[in-house]
Amino acid sequence: GIFVADSREEGASLTYYAKTGSIVEKGDEKVLKMNDGVINRKSVTGDLSVIRFTSYAFDMSAFLSAANDITLLPKDRTTAYLLNPDPNDKMFQREPGSYRAELNQRFAE
Repeated sequence: GIFVADSREEGASLTYYAKTGSIVEKGDEKVLKMNDGVINRKSVTGDLSVIRFTSYAFDMSAFLSAANDITLLPKDRTTAYLLNPDPNDKMFQREPGSYRAELNQRFAE
């Protein structure tokens, strides 16, 4: 199942539930195509609207532009990446020892 909580719209919050979905790429755009689901829209006054859908396309462009600014911690990296980190990785430049510590932790378990 898929669950998306969206509070970007001032004055309302949207919650999307779907049984299945997939990410579809159209050029530079990525869309989350959800199937067999419900959208709950709650206003600041507490009014609730429920919309059922068989298919719905959710534009992910607003989320993907913000995703480029994310810094992954060593615990979130793959073991292969920890063994050979990108020298330009900002986190690696600040705390190279944390990458070795995470590797030691993984091999010790």
